[in-house]
Amino acid sequence: MVAFAALFDGITCETDGGDITPVPLMYAQKQKFLEIVDTDLDKDATEFEMTLPRMAYELQGLNYAPERQVNPVSLLSNPGSRSTLYNRVPYDFTFSLYIATRQFDDMMEIYEQIIPMFTPDFTIPVIERVGDIDFNTNLSVVLNSIGFNIDYLGDFTDFRRLEASLNFTMKGYLYPRVDRRDRIKKSIVDIFSMPEIELGDKIQALVIPGTALPTDPHDVQVT
Repeated sequence: MVAFAALFDGITCETDGGDITPVPLMYAQKQKFLEIVDTDLDKDATEFEMTLPRMAYELQGLNYAPERQVNPVSLLSNPGSRSTLYNRVPYDFTFSLYIATRQFDDMMEIYEQIIPMFTPDFTIPVIERVGDIDFNTNLSVVLNSIGFNIDYLGDFTDFRRLEASLNFTMKGYLYPRVDRRDRIKKSIVDIFSMPEIELGDKIQALVIPGTALPTDPHDVQVT
């Protein structure tokens, strides 16, 4: 979600006065997004100019991607980490990006900042942290389709609203539960002779204090 939204967080538009203004981005369903835009249409012209253009994005669904699945029972871990987890599961996340503008030039200006990045995919390098395990992942985002709609209805006193919908697929992963194992702070070893299996000496090793980390000062008491 965050990686997808970051792709469009820096979109800007140039106003009639030559100022560069950022295009607001929000998470919303398409119908809710259009309701917000329609509500702003009732405001005066000055306020309207400040509310459009704007954008919204939405997660439409996700599907298992078996073609990207590797051995699911492989255990993953970082060097020095006490955490392990089974292999991540590939999923395709479907997103939609909605754009609303008043002027055609604004719509084209936004298009020019988005569409050329996708040929038809764009790769995002991210570091995914699951527990204390880091994964360097290249997420591929594919632009599937572009829809455009101009509202021609109404008279000359009505505000015109231009709408666009861009549909994407992000090839991501879901991660299973992390299994975290505590460090061994106490061990007891019974020593016996063979083959009689007679119990002999007992050696006990204890870390003092028991809450010490590997880099903390500590002693190992052997009895």
